[in-house]
Amino acid sequence: MLLALPEIKKQCRIDEDDEEENELLTLYAGAAEKRTSNYLNRTLYPDAVPDTDPDGLVLSADIKLGMLHLVSHWYENRSSVSDFEQSETPMSFEFLIGPYRYIPL
Repeated sequence: MLLALPEIKKQCRIDEDDEEENELLTLYAGAAEKRTSNYLNRTLYPDAVPDTDPDGLVLSADIKLGMLHLVSHWYENRSSVSDFEQSETPMSFEFLIGPYRYIPL
């Protein structure tokens, strides 16, 4: 998993000692990682891209922040949209990770 549980809890403003939501947060983190990778059309790596993956990408701070925004959005909004938020993903997600998107032609 590219996101660590303590940083997810900090983003969601959950006490680090509170373990009640750990399973849900881990599920959200895995889904955010997959959603980000699919959106970018690239595999994300924590440290280095293997030579066998020419389109791979090392997780940068802005991509990580975009993923954290996505997790906190899902945590705060248990349905895809709400009365206040009419978007399934926060605009900050696409703003932060969009520049890294690979669009094969």
